[in-house]
This record gives sequence, structure tokens and C-alpha cells, in this order.
Amino acid sequence: MQFILIVAVIMVFALVFIYYEFSLKVNNEFYGNLKSKAIMTADMVISSGLVIQKSKHVLDSINDIPLYTENISVYNDEYKRVYSFNPLPDDIPVQILEQIKESKDLRFEHKHYKALGMLYKNRQDTQYTIIAEAVFTSESLQFLQRILWIVFFILIALVALGGWIFAGQALAPINNIMNQVDAILPANMNQRLSLSNQKDELSRLVDTFNNLLSRIEKAFSNQKMFISHLSHELKNPISVIASQVEVTLQKEREKADYVQTLKSILDDTKGLNDVTNNLMQLSRITLENNDVEFKFLRIDEMIWQAKKNYLKITRNIKL
Repeated sequence: MQFILIVAVIMVFALVFIYYEFSLKVNNEFYGNLKSKAIMTADMVISSGLVIQKSKHVLDSINDIPLYTENISVYNDEYKRVYSFNPLPDDIPVQILEQIKESKDLRFEHKHYKALGMLYKNRQDTQYTIIAEAVFTSESLQFLQRILWIVFFILIALVALGGWIFAGQALAPINNIMNQVDAILPANMNQRLSLSNQKDELSRLVDTFNNLLSRIEKAFSNQKMFISHLSHELKNPISVIASQVEVTLQKEREKADYVQTLKSILDDTKGLNDVTNNLMQLSRITLENNDVEFKFLRIDEMIWQAKKNYLKITRNIKL
């Protein structure tokens, strides 16, 4: 719809410009014809001596004025009409005649006529003002207006149809991408989007989304690994504590044995607390995407610690 609206606005401006330019041409031709008729009439009337000081054929009543489509009037230097095709009362304002005298060529509108005023001099160098007026009826402009409206609606219909088809073709790859995205589930995070055309903006979108899927898959993998490590790290200390309690409860023991067992459980509980704190720090590092700080550890100490934990589980509490 936005595409159709943009095209419609552009077409309106283009068609209005065409109509405006053509109307200027028609108007120029119209005034050109008026000027030619005015000059030809002035040559015949003034040169033949038909000009008189006062028109003898002016009607007394405006109701007696016959309908006419054009008229040519001649005025002397004193702004008196001395000749007219039609015997209508003289109603041309003096201001118009003065403007014609100043500009020597004036286009204006008089009632429902378009008029042209111009100056004319005869062989005796006597100056007259010629006013030619006519009803402007251009069938060409009306025909052009109908044609432009028809062209406008036909082009809008074609643009709408073409835009609909083009939009469908342009959105088809996007629909394909959306279907592929909907098919990706947590169980198949290794799946990636595919696109046949690899030379447009959609290919960049697919690559970007695939990179995002890779990061999400890595995050899921880290989460699974973290949960696995969490289960392992918590299971061993809890198993050790449970084993010590079970072994101690198998028979009556000395007070010192109970104290030793409690101390061992306390040590394991502290170790469990350390493991919990370390796992929390690891989780924070993973979530905040911080760099992990590594440090060296003694392998022999790790072996002895593993041996100690193993012996707590598999044999009597007395070590």
C-alpha cells in the first residue's frame, strides 16, 4: 500500500505537470489566435476608415445584447470605443485600458471571456487600443483531462498488480526463513538456516542468524556442562558425608570416634560450601561473559585429595 501510494503521488505530480504544460500551450495558441484576429481586424477597419468617434450601434438595454462567443473592439487614444463587432454596451474599465497602454500587450479576463489588449498604430501614427475577447472552450484540454484520468487509474491498477506479485516474490525467501526458524527446537540446536541465493541482503541476515544460533548452541552446551559439573561436584561430598554417618551408626563407638566423625563431616561441609561458591562464581562468569582467571594447581595434591575422599567412602572412618 505504501508503494502504491508513493507511485500514485509521483504520477499525480507528473500528470498535473503534463496538464499544466499542455494548458499553457493551448492558452498561448488561443491568445495567439486572438492577437492575429485583432491585428487583421485593425488592419481592415482602421485602414478602411470604418473607425468613427462614437459607435453608432450601441444598444440601449443590456437585455437586448445578443449572445456571442467573441468580439473585437477598437478604442481611440482617449479611451473611447470607436468600433465593435457586437453592439453591446462598453463595460471595459478604464484601468484596463491604461494598463494596456503601459504594457502594450495585456492578457486579462472580462466576465466569462478571455481577453487580449494591445496597442496599434496606423500609417498616420495614430494610436489605437485593440481588445479581442472570446469564450475559451478547449475540447483538447477536456479530452486530455479524460485521458489523464484513464491513464492514472490504469497505471495504478497495473502498479498494484505488479507490486502484489513482486511483493510475493520478494517475501517468499523471508517466509522460507521463518519456516526454518519455526522448525528449530532445543533438541536440534545444531540445525542451521539455508538460502539458495547467497548474493543479497537476505544471505547476510541468514548468516547473522546462523551465527546467533551458534552462540545459543554454545550457551546451551555450556549450561549442560555446568549442570553436569554441578551434579558431580555436589554428589561426591554428599556421598562422603552420608557414608560417614552410615558407618558411624552401624555400632556403638567411643566419644572420640563421634567427635572425629563430626569433624570430618564439618570438613566435608566446608568443602561443599567451597564447591558451591566456586560453582556460583563459574555461573557468574558464564552469564556475564567475563574472562576466566586460570591458575596452576599441584597434581599430587589433587591425587591425595581424591585418595582421601575415596577412602572415606570405601572404608571405616578411622584413617
